[in-house]
Amino acid sequence: MCYRISNLLLAFYGLLLFAILITPQKAKAQEWSEPVYITTPYDMIYISQSDMIIDKNGVLHIVWVQRFGSTTNSFLVYIKSINQGRDWTEPITLTLGIGYLIYNPILALYSDNTVLLSYFSLKTEVEQSRIFLKKLEGDIWGDEIAVNGSHDYRYWLRTHCLAIDSNDKAYILWPKADLSCTLIVTYFNNQFSTIVQGPTDNVKRFTTGKAIFDKNDVLHYSGFRGNTIGYSYYSSGQWLPFNLVDDSYKYHDFTLDKESIPYFVLNSVIDGGSTMFGNYYRNRWYFEKIASGYSESHSLFIEQNGTKHIAGSWGNSLKYYRNNNDGWTDTLLESRYSIYNKLLAKDSLLYLLSNIRINNERTYLEIRKMAIENQVGIQEQPQLVDKKINIYPNPARETVNINFFSPEGQATIKIIDLQGKQIFSTTVKNSNMGIFDFQWNRMCAKGNAATTGIYFVVIQAGEQVFAEKVVLF
Repeated sequence: MCYRISNLLLAFYGLLLFAILITPQKAKAQEWSEPVYITTPYDMIYISQSDMIIDKNGVLHIVWVQRFGSTTNSFLVYIKSINQGRDWTEPITLTLGIGYLIYNPILALYSDNTVLLSYFSLKTEVEQSRIFLKKLEGDIWGDEIAVNGSHDYRYWLRTHCLAIDSNDKAYILWPKADLSCTLIVTYFNNQFSTIVQGPTDNVKRFTTGKAIFDKNDVLHYSGFRGNTIGYSYYSSGQWLPFNLVDDSYKYHDFTLDKESIPYFVLNSVIDGGSTMFGNYYRNRWYFEKIASGYSESHSLFIEQNGTKHIAGSWGNSLKYYRNNNDGWTDTLLESRYSIYNKLLAKDSLLYLLSNIRINNERTYLEIRKMAIENQVGIQEQPQLVDKKINIYPNPARETVNINFFSPEGQATIKIIDLQGKQIFSTTVKNSNMGIFDFQWNRMCAKGNAATTGIYFVVIQAGEQVFAEKVVLF
């Protein structure tokens, strides 16, 4: 009898152990690593601005502007890491500003892995103050390149934008000196284009904030003016209407998800101040409150699985917020104010670069990282090049923007389904120097909305006929 009981107990415990082993285990929560100091809290230096980029080989590149106390002297410093931020090279001084100040360093990456740097130098003689470029090819930094026309600049704003499209054309944007508009110049094959003037009507006059190209080479752009943040996009020489967020403060950040939908984190001045997160969808803003109180130095990153990450300064604290599509959680990272934060991902690692302030004369740079799903960064997705038709967003939920170039005076646009049936047709006229712009609202010729699926946009302009696929969902 005892022998039979022992066998029964053994069988019971065996089944219990098997059940434990096959029961799905809850994944361990994502956690940030301990920070690695790039400059230490004990260094008697003040870093005013910085930026970071990760190249195709996973090398981390960082630049910062370092000041000499309260003097008008500054210098631009570069450093890199080849082992995911564990060790760093000795700092290199790229530009020494004796008697003038350097502002707003921005890093961007060409398709051949060349790093492009832009920055603004505020010199004693105003006419010599302008935006400059430098290129890092291999391990060698090139000479300073003065950006054409950038002396026409609103100096006290000290801000500009830099972005590179899939054809390796760099776009530099900055506010015109009289704040009447944004100026744009491109840099391609070591040549600058003529300056393009942005919208000049009053509701579209904004200080430059950030610029990002999506996978269809549409330039998404943000700026601010007073208690209003503006967002627009620019394609083939055309600005689309600015969309405004009223009752918001200038501190904000935005990024694009994998479908090129813009998401923002910003401050609202309503109810004594709060931090809001939202997107621009179907020609409307949608925001939710994620925290009370004003916040600054925001950075926003969205994984391809939709997980949202936000870092910023709330009062004298550096905090991190995450939403796995089931609500926001927050983590205190530092009990100190961070002047600057940047979230950036490469493969399965998310990095956070922060510039922590000790006092008005001392700051230090630190970097931490977190494991995330292995992914190709949203800004690194394959780009569509040499397209005769620019369609965005694509895939699209509602309005489809169709943009193309032709010297003809008019063109016919047809929408064809997969069965070859024409569901929509219209004739459009040349709007601006050969550029055609048309917005299709998914309505068919019979008055019903096109259903979810794959369609073809077919354009005939004179003897030219070209087509492009669009996905509706």
